[in-house]
Amino acid sequence: MTISLRKVLLLSVSCVAIGMSTWWLFQPSENSTEEKTIVAKTNSFDITLSDAEATAGFLGKNPNPIEFLKLDNSSQSKVINEIVVNEIASQKAINLNLDQEIDVDAYVEAYRKQLLKLLYVQNVVRNQVTEEAIKKEYESLKNTLNGKSGTYTRHILVNTKEEANKIKKELKKKSFEVLAKEYSQDAKSAQQGGGLGYLIEGEMDKAFEKATKDLKIGAVSSPFQTDQGWHIVRVDDRKKLSVQPLEKVKTALAKELSTKVIQQELQKILADAQIEVLLKSIESTP
Repeated sequence: MTISLRKVLLLSVSCVAIGMSTWWLFQPSENSTEEKTIVAKTNSFDITLSDAEATAGFLGKNPNPIEFLKLDNSSQSKVINEIVVNEIASQKAINLNLDQEIDVDAYVEAYRKQLLKLLYVQNVVRNQVTEEAIKKEYESLKNTLNGKSGTYTRHILVNTKEEANKIKKELKKKSFEVLAKEYSQDAKSAQQGGGLGYLIEGEMDKAFEKATKDLKIGAVSSPFQTDQGWHIVRVDDRKKLSVQPLEKVKTALAKELSTKVIQQELQKILADAQIEVLLKSIESTP
């Protein structure tokens, strides 16, 4: 048996009502040796090594198969259970004619293209995020940061000046970090107690630079406005910045560079496509 993407999709149809989600599945070549290697069996079907490795891949949201035999026993059991549930639940979905409720083949094709996009993106990263590219990015970072001053800043972002003033008053009773988690519209920094890291002189938003320039360590600014909304900021530290040795930042730099090249490639694809939307959304009338 080869687990098909169609069956995974059919399972998603039957799981919508109970809030379960599924992911796409890489389907290996029918002629591979792994296709014939049986790793487990049920009373109605066999599970091949290729099935197991493909399923391990999509459970980890990885477009590439994962070596099943290198997984620990618990992970192998999870993979086997997923395959069994997919196979049996998808057959039950077919028996209930759930495959007639949507255009399954269209969804399969959409998922196939999504998987191929992920493989293409991996290829872009592999070809562009090289040792040489990482070293070049590191040198650029050194030239940008070394010798400049950095201000470790926390902020709380809200929609109105009134909200900002109210929160500043609450600082008499609660910490900045607690209020950031409670009120800030910047979800990412809110989880860090409003922490934005070290903002670099001359490269931060002008309003931020003006607000933080004369603040003493630990002081909180008056509310000020940017294009994002209204902010309150606190300065926690100031120091001259320097870049750590390449080996200490290489992994983080590679991740950052990977994100950068992926965004650039996807933006280029969209720009080259010259998209023209012919059907506009239909707004509901009161």
